[in-house]
Amino acid sequence: MDNKLKFLVIMVLFFTIFNQNIFSYFKETFTEKDQIILMGDSMFANEDYVYYNEAVANHLLKRHYNTLSVAKDGAVIKDLDGQLSKIPERHKKKENLVFISIGGNDILKEYDKKIANKSDMKMISEIFKDYKNAVLKIQEESKMTVILLNLYYPPTMTDFFQLIDYWNEAVNIFANERDIKVLEVSKLLTKANHFEDDIEPSNKGGKILGRALYEKAYKK
Repeated sequence: MDNKLKFLVIMVLFFTIFNQNIFSYFKETFTEKDQIILMGDSMFANEDYVYYNEAVANHLLKRHYNTLSVAKDGAVIKDLDGQLSKIPERHKKKENLVFISIGGNDILKEYDKKIANKSDMKMISEIFKDYKNAVLKIQEESKMTVILLNLYYPPTMTDFFQLIDYWNEAVNIFANERDIKVLEVSKLLTKANHFEDDIEPSNKGGKILGRALYEKAYKK
């Protein structure tokens, strides 16, 4: 084999490997053409508590056009099945992202302030079993890349803080086991003016969360 032929063979091999790596890179990198889905509760569906066009989904939509929210105010874990059915089949693929915020209303339904600070972890463990099963079902049936949100600590809900600690720790353990990313809203919405009606993201809180969702999508 003469030198020219050797050179051509080497160049063909180089560009073949190079192109494969580039293709793999772009397949694993989120782009503006990919879809973001929001599932869950009023951490996303907070439009009734803020000014027009200031909900979390609106703030994300301003940054990423391909955004769809099927979240609903007051939603609990069992409502995720219905939300999943509202996602078009064309969106159900690995390249697309689904953010899930759920569980807070389940806790509020089972605990009131009189018993929350007694730290009955048995009940919250049962709730978390339902949570895990719901997330795994979404992963399996939608094929989308899941990113979980933990719970924040509303300043007026201090009686629930120990339960939230337990829940957030459980989310992190579960996420690590399943190699799922977590957006820690507990570190983002921390001030009184980040909330409306005690537990809903305010205009300011919604803007912070919308930006965080966008950044998490592109840095996942």
